[in-house]
Amino acid sequence: EPQKYIATSMEAIRNYVDTHYNDANISLQSVSKKFDYNFHYVSRCFKEKFGKSFSEYVTFVRIQKACELMDEGLTTVSNIATFIGYSDPLYFSRVFSKEIGKSPKQYIQSIKKK
Repeated sequence: EPQKYIATSMEAIRNYVDTHYNDANISLQSVSKKFDYNFHYVSRCFKEKFGKSFSEYVTFVRIQKACELMDEGLTTVSNIATFIGYSDPLYFSRVFSKEIGKSPKQYIQSIKKK
């Protein structure tokens, strides 16, 4: 029975990330505190349940949203970065490139060609 409760809690935390990914201050610590859990505990349970660490999941959600924004026609990299919770557009570009395999600018160019 405790396992079911933990799973539900992790779902709640994931849902929270899905709706608050654009908060530049979202972190394992802040979310753990919000849900009244030890952050080491959340870290372990989250990874066990979803196969990604908390920060990997936040990055995943943010990059998916960035792609959606670009697909919808948004082309200013600094605006996209801000919308998805990155205060530093250069850092966003590095993370995006690592995750997608091309820079935000290259991604935008590839959309324009379609």
